[in-house]
Amino acid sequence: MKSLKKYYQIIGIILLLFPRCLYAIGEITLKSINNDTLDIALKAIEINGNYISPKNGIDTIEAKNLIVNKFKKDGTKGDINSAIKLIEITTNEIWSNIGGQLYQVDVEYAWINAVILIKDNNVFTILNGMPTKNIFIADIDNDSIYEIYTNRYIGSGIISEEILGYNVVTNENYQLAMRMEKDFQLYVEDGILKVKIYKYPHEVNDSFTSKKIILKKEENKNELSFE
Repeated sequence: MKSLKKYYQIIGIILLLFPRCLYAIGEITLKSINNDTLDIALKAIEINGNYISPKNGIDTIEAKNLIVNKFKKDGTKGDINSAIKLIEITTNEIWSNIGGQLYQVDVEYAWINAVILIKDNNVFTILNGMPTKNIFIADIDNDSIYEIYTNRYIGSGIISEEILGYNVVTNENYQLAMRMEKDFQLYVEDGILKVKIYKYPHEVNDSFTSKKIILKKEENKNELSFE
Protein backbone atom coordinates (compact mmCIF):
# COMPACT_ATOMS: atom_id res chain seq x y z
CA MET A 1 0.00 0.00 0.00
CA LYS A 2 2.90 2.35 0.89
CA SER A 3 4.63 1.62 -2.42
CA LEU A 4 1.41 2.37 -4.31
CA LYS A 5 1.04 5.68 -2.45
CA LYS A 6 4.65 6.58 -3.29
CA TYR A 7 3.99 5.65 -6.92
CA TYR A 8 1.05 8.08 -7.08
CA GLN A 9 3.14 10.79 -5.43
CA ILE A 10 5.84 10.43 -8.12
CA ILE A 11 3.20 10.54 -10.86
CA GLY A 12 1.74 13.70 -9.30
CA ILE A 13 5.14 15.43 -9.24
CA ILE A 14 5.77 14.51 -12.90
CA LEU A 15 2.38 15.86 -13.94
CA LEU A 16 3.03 19.04 -11.98
CA LEU A 17 6.43 19.65 -13.58
CA PHE A 18 5.53 18.53 -17.12
CA PRO A 19 3.85 21.81 -18.28
CA ARG A 20 6.78 23.82 -16.92
CA CYS A 21 9.22 21.65 -18.86
CA LEU A 22 7.20 22.13 -22.02
CA TYR A 23 7.16 25.90 -21.46
CA ALA A 24 10.94 25.99 -20.95
CA ILE A 25 11.55 23.92 -24.09
CA GLY A 26 9.21 26.17 -26.08
CA GLU A 27 10.89 29.32 -24.77
CA ILE A 28 14.34 28.02 -25.72
CA THR A 29 13.08 27.06 -29.18
CA LEU A 30 11.50 30.49 -29.74
CA LYS A 31 14.67 32.27 -28.64
CA SER A 32 16.70 30.12 -31.00
CA ILE A 33 14.36 30.89 -33.90
CA ASN A 34 14.39 34.61 -33.14
CA ASN A 35 18.18 34.70 -32.92
CA ASP A 36 18.49 32.83 -36.20
CA THR A 37 16.09 35.28 -37.83
CA LEU A 38 18.04 38.29 -36.57
CA ASP A 39 21.22 36.84 -38.03
CA ILE A 40 19.71 36.71 -41.51
CA ALA A 41 20.04 40.12 -43.19
CA LEU A 42 17.36 41.28 -45.61
CA LYS A 43 18.59 40.96 -49.17
CA ALA A 44 18.68 44.05 -51.34
CA ILE A 45 16.21 43.95 -54.24
CA GLU A 46 15.84 45.98 -57.42
CA ILE A 47 12.22 47.00 -57.98
CA ASN A 48 11.51 46.22 -61.62
CA GLY A 49 8.41 44.03 -61.77
CA ASN A 50 6.00 41.71 -59.93
CA TYR A 51 3.95 44.69 -58.76
CA ILE A 52 0.85 44.32 -56.61
CA SER A 53 -2.09 46.44 -55.46
CA PRO A 54 -2.53 45.38 -51.81
CA LYS A 55 -6.03 44.27 -50.84
CA ASN A 56 -5.96 46.38 -47.68
CA GLY A 57 -4.16 49.33 -49.26
CA ILE A 58 -5.49 52.46 -50.94
CA ASP A 59 -6.56 52.58 -54.59
CA THR A 60 -5.01 54.66 -57.35
CA ILE A 61 -7.56 57.48 -57.07
CA GLU A 62 -6.89 57.90 -53.34
CA ALA A 63 -3.14 57.82 -53.95
CA LYS A 64 -3.41 60.43 -56.71
CA ASN A 65 -5.39 62.79 -54.46
CA LEU A 66 -2.87 62.47 -51.64
CA ILE A 67 0.06 63.12 -53.98
CA VAL A 68 -1.57 66.07 -55.76
CA ASN A 69 -2.41 67.69 -52.43
CA LYS A 70 1.17 67.16 -51.25
CA PHE A 71 2.59 68.81 -54.40
CA LYS A 72 0.25 71.77 -53.99
CA LYS A 73 1.19 72.12 -50.34
CA ASP A 74 4.88 72.10 -51.32
CA GLY A 75 4.30 74.91 -53.81
CA THR A 76 4.01 73.18 -57.19
CA LYS A 77 1.96 75.40 -59.50
CA GLY A 78 -0.25 74.58 -62.48
CA ASP A 79 -2.86 71.96 -63.23
CA ILE A 80 -1.19 69.04 -61.47
CA ASN A 81 -4.37 66.95 -61.46
CA SER A 82 -4.54 66.83 -65.27
CA ALA A 83 -0.81 66.44 -65.88
CA ILE A 84 0.09 63.81 -63.31
CA LYS A 85 0.89 60.25 -64.43
CA LEU A 86 0.97 57.65 -61.70
CA ILE A 87 1.90 53.95 -61.64
CA GLU A 88 1.88 51.76 -58.53
CA ILE A 89 5.13 49.81 -58.12
CA THR A 90 4.44 48.20 -54.74
CA THR A 91 5.85 44.69 -54.33
CA ASN A 92 5.10 41.98 -51.79
CA GLU A 93 8.36 42.81 -50.00
CA ILE A 94 7.47 46.50 -49.70
CA TRP A 95 3.93 45.86 -48.48
CA SER A 96 4.77 43.08 -46.00
CA ASN A 97 7.92 44.72 -44.61
CA ILE A 98 7.36 48.49 -44.83
CA GLY A 99 3.56 48.44 -44.75
CA GLY A 100 3.35 51.11 -47.43
CA GLN A 101 2.71 51.52 -51.15
CA LEU A 102 5.24 52.80 -53.68
CA TYR A 103 4.40 54.88 -56.76
CA GLN A 104 6.31 56.19 -59.74
CA VAL A 105 4.97 59.66 -60.49
CA ASP A 106 5.55 61.98 -63.43
CA VAL A 107 4.52 65.65 -63.76
CA GLU A 108 6.44 66.63 -66.87
CA TYR A 109 5.89 70.41 -66.89
CA ALA A 110 7.09 70.64 -63.27
CA TRP A 111 10.23 68.52 -63.86
CA ILE A 112 8.98 65.84 -61.49
CA ASN A 113 9.85 62.19 -62.10
CA ALA A 114 9.66 60.81 -58.61
CA VAL A 115 9.29 57.72 -56.47
CA ILE A 116 6.75 58.33 -53.72
CA LEU A 117 5.97 56.27 -50.62
CA ILE A 118 2.47 56.37 -49.15
CA LYS A 119 1.90 54.81 -45.73
CA ASP A 120 -0.98 55.23 -43.29
CA ASN A 121 -2.73 57.57 -45.79
CA ASN A 122 0.22 59.98 -45.77
CA VAL A 123 2.93 60.85 -48.29
CA PHE A 124 6.09 59.86 -46.44
CA THR A 125 8.74 60.83 -48.99
CA ILE A 126 9.26 62.12 -52.53
CA LEU A 127 12.49 60.97 -54.17
CA ASN A 128 12.67 63.11 -57.30
CA GLY A 129 14.88 62.85 -60.38
CA MET A 130 15.26 64.21 -63.92
CA PRO A 131 14.48 61.34 -64.43
CA THR A 132 14.59 58.60 -61.79
CA LYS A 133 16.51 55.70 -63.31
CA ASN A 134 16.40 52.66 -60.97
CA ILE A 135 14.69 51.81 -57.69
CA PHE A 136 15.90 49.51 -54.91
CA ILE A 137 15.04 48.40 -51.38
CA ALA A 138 17.79 47.43 -48.95
CA ASP A 139 18.35 47.17 -45.21
CA ILE A 140 21.64 49.05 -44.91
CA ASP A 141 21.14 49.95 -41.23
CA ASN A 142 20.31 46.31 -40.31
CA ASP A 143 17.11 47.08 -38.40
CA SER A 144 15.11 44.48 -40.38
CA ILE A 145 13.08 47.21 -42.13
CA TYR A 146 13.86 48.10 -45.74
CA GLU A 147 14.97 51.57 -46.79
CA ILE A 148 14.20 52.86 -50.30
CA TYR A 149 16.98 53.91 -52.69
CA THR A 150 16.89 55.42 -56.17
CA ASN A 151 19.36 56.29 -58.89
CA ARG A 152 18.59 59.59 -60.53
CA TYR A 153 19.83 61.90 -63.22
CA ILE A 154 19.81 65.54 -62.22
CA GLY A 155 20.79 68.74 -64.00
CA SER A 156 20.46 70.42 -67.37
CA GLY A 157 23.48 70.43 -69.66
CA ILE A 158 25.74 69.10 -66.92
CA ILE A 159 24.10 65.81 -65.91
CA SER A 160 24.94 64.18 -62.58
CA GLU A 161 24.15 60.58 -61.65
CA GLU A 162 23.28 60.47 -57.96
CA ILE A 163 21.70 58.29 -55.28
CA LEU A 164 18.77 59.19 -53.04
CA GLY A 165 17.53 57.19 -50.07
CA TYR A 166 14.79 57.21 -47.48
CA ASN A 167 14.65 55.51 -44.06
CA VAL A 168 11.05 54.76 -43.12
CA VAL A 169 11.80 54.15 -39.43
CA THR A 170 13.87 57.29 -38.73
CA ASN A 171 12.21 59.48 -41.41
CA GLU A 172 15.67 60.38 -42.73
CA ASN A 173 16.43 61.28 -46.35
CA TYR A 174 19.84 60.41 -47.77
CA GLN A 175 21.81 61.65 -50.77
CA LEU A 176 25.10 60.59 -52.33
CA ALA A 177 26.35 63.07 -54.93
CA MET A 178 29.71 64.37 -56.13
CA ARG A 179 28.71 66.61 -59.01
CA MET A 180 31.27 67.10 -61.78
CA GLU A 181 33.60 64.68 -59.95
CA LYS A 182 31.98 61.24 -59.84
CA ASP A 183 28.84 59.48 -61.09
CA PHE A 184 27.13 56.73 -59.11
CA GLN A 185 25.13 53.76 -60.41
CA LEU A 186 23.42 51.40 -57.97
CA TYR A 187 23.14 47.65 -58.53
CA VAL A 188 22.56 44.47 -56.51
CA GLU A 189 25.12 41.68 -56.25
CA ASP A 190 24.49 38.58 -54.11
CA GLY A 191 21.75 40.39 -52.22
CA ILE A 192 24.01 43.34 -51.36
CA LEU A 193 23.42 46.92 -52.54
CA LYS A 194 26.53 48.14 -54.34
CA VAL A 195 27.55 51.12 -56.43
CA LYS A 196 29.58 51.54 -59.60
CA ILE A 197 31.67 54.69 -59.28
CA TYR A 198 32.67 56.43 -62.50
CA LYS A 199 34.93 59.41 -62.96
CA TYR A 200 32.89 62.35 -64.31
CA PRO A 201 32.16 62.56 -67.23
CA HIS A 202 32.03 58.99 -68.44
CA GLU A 203 30.92 56.85 -71.36
CA VAL A 204 29.02 53.54 -71.17
CA ASN A 205 32.11 51.34 -71.48
CA ASP A 206 34.41 53.38 -69.23
CA SER A 207 36.09 51.68 -66.27
CA PHE A 208 34.63 51.98 -62.78
CA THR A 209 35.27 50.92 -59.21
CA SER A 210 32.71 48.85 -57.30
CA LYS A 211 31.93 49.50 -53.64
CA LYS A 212 29.38 48.47 -51.03
CA ILE A 213 26.81 51.10 -50.00
CA ILE A 214 26.92 51.94 -46.28
CA LEU A 215 25.53 54.48 -43.83
CA LYS A 216 28.07 56.64 -42.02
CA LYS A 217 27.45 58.84 -39.01
CA GLU A 218 28.20 62.49 -39.84
CA GLU A 219 27.39 65.34 -37.42
CA ASN A 220 24.76 63.34 -35.49
CA LYS A 221 23.00 62.10 -38.62
CA ASN A 222 23.44 59.23 -41.06
CA GLU A 223 24.87 59.89 -44.53
CA LEU A 224 25.20 57.57 -47.52
CA SER A 225 28.72 56.45 -48.27
CA PHE A 226 30.63 53.45 -49.62
CA GLU A 227 33.45 51.13 -48.64
